[in-house]
Amino acid sequence: MRLKILCFPIFICVGSLIAQTDFATLGKTVNLRINYNGTLGINVNDLSPQSSVTNNDNNHFLRQAGLYIVAQDQNGLYHSAVQRLSSVGSFDFWGGPIDTLTGQTDNSDSWKNVWTVTQDQIKEHRNNLRNPDYQIPTSIAEWPANGNGGFATYLAPFIDANNDGIYDATLGDYPAIKGTKSAYCVFNDKAEEHRASFGLELGIEVQFMAYVLENNDAVYLEYFIINRGINDYPKINIGFFLDGECGNPNDNYAGTLELFPQSIFIYNGDDFDDDHFGNKLPFVSATFLNENLTKSIAFDNTNNVNGTPTTADEFIQLGLGNWKNGQLLQQGGDGVIPTQPANYIFAQSPENGMNWQEIPANSSPGKRTIIGINEHNDFKAKDHIKLDLALNFGTLTSDDNHIQKIASMAKESALDYRLVTSDKEMKKDESFNVYPNPVTTSFFTLTSLHKFDLQIINNQGVMVYKENNLEKGTTRCNINLATGVYYLKLNTQYDLYTKKICVIR
Repeated sequence: MRLKILCFPIFICVGSLIAQTDFATLGKTVNLRINYNGTLGINVNDLSPQSSVTNNDNNHFLRQAGLYIVAQDQNGLYHSAVQRLSSVGSFDFWGGPIDTLTGQTDNSDSWKNVWTVTQDQIKEHRNNLRNPDYQIPTSIAEWPANGNGGFATYLAPFIDANNDGIYDATLGDYPAIKGTKSAYCVFNDKAEEHRASFGLELGIEVQFMAYVLENNDAVYLEYFIINRGINDYPKINIGFFLDGECGNPNDNYAGTLELFPQSIFIYNGDDFDDDHFGNKLPFVSATFLNENLTKSIAFDNTNNVNGTPTTADEFIQLGLGNWKNGQLLQQGGDGVIPTQPANYIFAQSPENGMNWQEIPANSSPGKRTIIGINEHNDFKAKDHIKLDLALNFGTLTSDDNHIQKIASMAKESALDYRLVTSDKEMKKDESFNVYPNPVTTSFFTLTSLHKFDLQIINNQGVMVYKENNLEKGTTRCNINLATGVYYLKLNTQYDLYTKKICVIR
């Protein structure tokens, strides 16, 4: 029997059987809190940081992290949805999916939940299902799978053992997680008025899975961002922010790796982290795995032009990669004094000799938030965008080069991710064909997959071509690629398929 993977939004109503938890912790060396509404590294009830070193509640890497989305609709109006919290209850996102027919949300407490499952639990479930003494763990029995009413048919991915489209763990179905342990939740930006960014809603549903791998300490984040609203968005910026704690939050700097592996990061800005990590200087970084980083911007906790946003317009400008008054980011110094426009704040790439760092002559260490931005065009109703990242946490001694260490760890995590997923994807490559291969000029893809995005990645991990929302059948790619080996990736909402192509001239 061939197994198929299905994914879906659900409405669960099983009374006391639900093991209700509005957050989960994930990570091997760091206890990263993941909340039901997608916010990361923060206790939403009191805004305390929750990304501590194992068994040490005083040393946190993050104050918070999450999505930072700004879009312009067909009428020119800007919308924003941001997970950065400035006060208790100041949410732009709430638990649960969006009804595909009415556009309404389900505000029941059943969605204030994060579901966690391990591969060990799945293995035990598959091996012992017919054992009369076996009790199915709640995390598997209540995995959020089947929807009802107007919610989308599928949400949380699962293996449908009997191909009936209905999740039933007693019949052998089980969650299709990634890594050794996964945490899953679904949330939307429509349930209530936005009180984080004060902006107009987008009408998006986000299906989110965080997971860890066996061979490194990163926490991986996989977002499916679905447009459930009626608006088409000709322009949308999908951003991810890091609000750094790094022990003492008052002595931090920020930076960007604008070349592979593209990352944003925050690190301790002096030689000693007072009252926390001491001379083991902490950092946190977010590496973009499947999308090219097109912009980055950072701000502090002042009221200056490069300070914290407080109005809807200021949140929007930062989400566009500008300073909060609309001024363009400038190259060098603190990024404010006019020189020439720049796309990346504090851009550093040691391999190419780029080294725009924050230094005391330009700014003093302090609280820092940095946003990495991916720009997209034509985000239409019912379309989706997939975003994959890796969060890295670590400490450096005062003798280490901060930027080189951060770059090497981020690169290692990105490569590990590609290796792990490639093993799974290459087994699925019968789902599409590429011809001719080797490629001389143009080539064609032939697939039975329904709506998908196509990407071409070079051997350095840089995306050199992308086309969204393609349909099944034959697609011609007529682009000019240099001689070399490339990876052709087809992204659907639930799966990722890969083939290697060779370009010769």
